[in-house]
Amino acid sequence: LVIAPPGYVLVSFDWNQAELRLLAHYTKDEFLLDAYRHRKDIHQETADRIGITRTQAKRTNFSIVYGIGKIGLAEELGISVPEAAQLLERYHAMLPGIRKLYSTSEQIATRNRHIPMWTGRLRHYREEDPTHRAMSHLIQGGVAEMARIALTRLHRRLEGTRAYQILQVHDEILFEIPIGQEIETVKAIKAIMEDYPFDVPIVAEGKIGYSWGNMKPIDFRDGEPVIPKLERENV
Repeated sequence: LVIAPPGYVLVSFDWNQAELRLLAHYTKDEFLLDAYRHRKDIHQETADRIGITRTQAKRTNFSIVYGIGKIGLAEELGISVPEAAQLLERYHAMLPGIRKLYSTSEQIATRNRHIPMWTGRLRHYREEDPTHRAMSHLIQGGVAEMARIALTRLHRRLEGTRAYQILQVHDEILFEIPIGQEIETVKAIKAIMEDYPFDVPIVAEGKIGYSWGNMKPIDFRDGEPVIPKLERENV
């Protein structure tokens, strides 16, 4: 159990659909760009376009990032392989840029034995390494670069404030923040974690509480955080 020390509160931030937002940035598909630029529900939009449930659309959207095929998608959704194949055809007809990115990424990785992240950092492949997952590596590596840069920027911004980064798990970063500094610090964290040069907005979402297992969402209204009422007795 992770609990805030006396005089502190815990705050966690992670990114909303970072992989799919990077996919939109790389593919330039208008469907994805429009959804994220206008804050639409990407999973419901997908469901409506290709005739599946929102839950199926959510699983499909995230599975596509990892280069899933018809057999894997059939297992993921609990449908037949022919049904999964038809679903993938409808999906890629809606988002033609994904197959192009998949092919281009694999070609680059095969030719150069590496693929560059958006920062310029290279993901290397040995001669015996397969390159068919290069698109997945491009996206996942890109999110890892987002986290690496955020951690560095946040360290510099929080130095001397008595607020600390204490933990990172996947896309989530956990902080200890002195009570009384919540609003100023939360605004700074959100601004840093959303500052990236992509074609769609990056959105960071925060939670706050006295224990990591009992946190409440932080609402942002016109850029200002609204801190929910907390009770330490619940810890």
